Amino acid sequence: MPLVDFNDPAIWDGGPTSLYRDGEGRGYVRGAMDAYLGERDASHLWEALGIKPLETVIIVGAAYGWLAEAWEAAGLGPIHCLDTSDYIHEHKGEHARLPILKLDPGEMSGDLAQWCISEDVMPTLSDEEAKALAERMSHVASKVAHWVSTRVGEGQDPRLNWKTLEEWKEILSPDLVVSRNDGRVL
Repeated sequence: MPLVDFNDPAIWDGGPTSLYRDGEGRGYVRGAMDAYLGERDASHLWEALGIKPLETVIIVGAAYGWLAEAWEAAGLGPIHCLDTSDYIHEHKGEHARLPILKLDPGEMSGDLAQWCISEDVMPTLSDEEAKALAERMSHVASKVAHWVSTRVGEGQDPRLNWKTLEEWKEILSPDLVVSRNDGRVL
C-alpha cells in the first residue's frame, strides 16, 4: 500500500493535506499543469534518457498524462499512460487529453515497449514496494527508468520516502534514475 492513498481527493485538491498545491493554491488541475510539469522538465527527461522518436514508452503513475502530452507534442511516441488512482480516473475527462489506462505494469505481459518510466511514483512507496514496482516494470520494457523528486533538506512532506538520487539508485539498480529536482541521471 503506498504511503499515501491516491484514491483520496484530499491528496489532489490543493488543500492542507494535498501533495499537489501550486503557488496559487490550485490542486492537480489542468490549469496548473505548467506549474507541475514545466516544459523544461519534460524535455530534459527524454533528452537525459536518450529516448528517440518512434520508441514506445509506458509511463507508470502518469496521472492525467501531461508528461506524455508534452512528449507527443515534441514528436515522441507512441506513449501509453498508466495510473491506478480511482481519483485520477474519476476526473480524467476534465484534465486528460490522452487515454489513461487503469493498470499496474504487473497486469501487462510481454516486452511491450522500449521504455517503462515511473513518473515521481517511487517517493510515495516504501523501499520494498519501490523494488517490487521496478521489477514489474522490467517485464514490459527493455529499458526502465524512474523520474524521482529527491531529498533536498527540511520541509519536504514527511509522509513520503525521501532519498538522495544515489540512495534511489542503490535501491532501484540496475534501472536508471533521474532527479526531478536537478536533472542528474544515475
